[in-house]
Amino acid sequence: MKDKAAGINTKSLFNEIYQQDQVTFSNYHLAYYTVWSARVYLSKMTVKCSNLRRNLESLISVYGLTELYRESIPLFECGYYKQGASTQIFEAIKSLTSELRPQYIGLIEA
Repeated sequence: MKDKAAGINTKSLFNEIYQQDQVTFSNYHLAYYTVWSARVYLSKMTVKCSNLRRNLESLISVYGLTELYRESIPLFECGYYKQGASTQIFEAIKSLTSELRPQYIGLIEA
């Protein structure tokens, strides 16, 4: 449908307005899917060492929390977070990172 006064196609206007939002939400979806698929893959695979499984789960959590922390401002503005949630996420990242720090070399070489 065209706006006769302006001569603008409403479909192209819609695409111009929401194109950046579509890219942003596609990136959010990719980050979510990455965490989800990694967790599913890890749950289905057989890992002989329980420490390796725990460390891999922690690495997945660090990635997921880092993505949440990086995008905490829009989520706070939309009402998904309460005051102080980003601080809690950052503290969880620090805690997981300190647990994983001694294991980094072994994980990289594995």
